[in-house]
Amino acid sequence: MVRDHHYKLIYYPVGNRLQLFDLVDDPDELHDVASQRAMTPHRERLTAALIERLYGDDQEWVADGTLIGRPEPPFVPVPDRGIGGQRGWRFV
Repeated sequence: MVRDHHYKLIYYPVGNRLQLFDLVDDPDELHDVASQRAMTPHRERLTAALIERLYGDDQEWVADGTLIGRPEPPFVPVPDRGIGGQRGWRFV
């Protein structure tokens, strides 16, 4: 994660995903604006800043100056055999 006074960029290496939040207009970080075309300069600037600060094993997430992350593992659904799958009233 890297931020400046206006934006916050969060990077998830597994799946190679980014989230970008406008901290001025959305201080609760409810709306990811990373995919908005108008945010491209901010996303690229903060991504470059993040890459500069990576060290150790985290540098494996970068190739040729670009974040590559790691592949996302396949999703394998598992049946819920616990009490959470039971119908009826639940008491906590």
